[in-house]
Amino acid sequence: LKGHSQGVCGLDWCPHRPEWLASGSFDFTAQVWDVVALEPLFSIRGHYGRVFTVCWSTVDEAVLYTGCDDQAARRWIVDSTTAPHAAPPTRRSQDDKATLLMKQRKQSA
Repeated sequence: LKGHSQGVCGLDWCPHRPEWLASGSFDFTAQVWDVVALEPLFSIRGHYGRVFTVCWSTVDEAVLYTGCDDQAARRWIVDSTTAPHAAPPTRRSQDDKATLLMKQRKQSA
């Protein structure tokens, strides 16, 4: 999965579209791939840490769940309104997000 800038740690096949594969990565993104066409489709961003888990809904074909070490589980609608695939953030931008998240946690404690 060359669309990720760091290691992939979670994969899930879409039960509604057998050619779609979701991946979660240490680059803070989840990606959706068309494995038949051999191309990335969507880039899902919004976590402030490594995305460890991706899971398609078995009920709603457009729903993808992600779990991350920012202690958040998120529900995403993956359809034509989802951002098209783009390069994942650089390591520098990830470090900046992680620093911001740690500061926010300290302030709320």
